[in-house]
Amino acid sequence: MPNIGRSACFSLDLSKIIVTDTEVVDPRYLFYYLKSPLAREYMLAHSNGSTVVHLSVKAVPNMELNLPSLDQQKKIANILGSLDEKIELNRRMNETLEQLGQALFRHYFVDNPEARSWDKKPLDEIANFLNGLAMQKYPKINGQPTLPVIKIREMSSGITDSTDIASANIPEEYIIHDGDLLFSWSGTLMVRFWSGGDGALNQHLFKVTSDKYPEWLYYYWTKYHLDQFISIAKSKATTMGHIQRKHLKQAEVIMPPNIKEMTLELAPIIDQIKTNLFEINSLVNIRDALLPKLISGEIEI
Repeated sequence: MPNIGRSACFSLDLSKIIVTDTEVVDPRYLFYYLKSPLAREYMLAHSNGSTVVHLSVKAVPNMELNLPSLDQQKKIANILGSLDEKIELNRRMNETLEQLGQALFRHYFVDNPEARSWDKKPLDEIANFLNGLAMQKYPKINGQPTLPVIKIREMSSGITDSTDIASANIPEEYIIHDGDLLFSWSGTLMVRFWSGGDGALNQHLFKVTSDKYPEWLYYYWTKYHLDQFISIAKSKATTMGHIQRKHLKQAEVIMPPNIKEMTLELAPIIDQIKTNLFEINSLVNIRDALLPKLISGEIEI
């Protein structure tokens, strides 16, 4: 359970596990054990339900654990825990950098009286908003290269076992690379830099680029208009609210006369956010590769 800094209650579909004998089981080791393939296989074998799979209440207490010595448990938990701590540190750093970037943006464009006299452009004139493809039209072909399909779900949760796969034989501009800026314009609207490796751009996502203006400019302006876009999407009388290209054209952007000077200040913030995202992804991959090997005893420490 993450430390949220205050008391909380939990719903009926959650269980709380309390380690009653810390001389036998290290609580952090148990946390990682329950995230391992060994525990997952046991839970799936003792689950039922077709639409929503649920675990029997008695299944977890009856799970047998293969426990190494307490000292070994603590070493394993320390290794995995140190990776998680570094991941969390980078996430908090990115939150701070995002707040700093937003504060500078507002200082220059929102709270600055001089900005009222600067030139103005539509959002869709400072960046190219490339909509993705219907990737079901590009099915994977056995023996040929493939790509994970990046949808709104992947923007939030990254690539998982349930991520769809498509043929890699798609136009180059529809291939997503680390560092690309994505904007989901339907359903759950969000603006994020991608850091999950190469993927295929699915419909309902924009890949946002520009060969004329710096990335920070269209990133912060798209974020600035995001709340307005969300309101527009919510007003749609459909199951998946969305915006249209006309809304990009209606979104006003203030163009600074000293864009080069601002770039010197704002571009490094974007670069550091990306660097942290790449490191987070690398650390997650290392942790996820080590966890089953350490828990199973394949790797001894």
